[in-house]
Amino acid sequence: MTVTTSLKLSEELKARVTEMAAHEGKSAHAYMVDTLEEATRIKEERARFVEEALTAKRRFEKTGEAYDASEVFAHFLAKGAGGAVRKPRLRQWPK
Repeated sequence: MTVTTSLKLSEELKARVTEMAAHEGKSAHAYMVDTLEEATRIKEERARFVEEALTAKRRFEKTGEAYDASEVFAHFLAKGAGGAVRKPRLRQWPK
């Protein structure tokens, strides 16, 4: 189901939207809908990322366990090079 809404745009923004829509072979309406969808998806992903980071921070503050960054980097470099891969282990860090 779709709903109708209206946007009040400055003349300058409307001109930019119209130009970009034409450049992408879309109507201004389709361009705005696609752009709103993309911007909303990006903001939702960022919100999830921040929430995951805060959850990890709270977990670390509670347990004191984390991975050593140098071991994580070495793990991914070795994995990318096709070498033997040893998963980093959680370590207890001083609080």
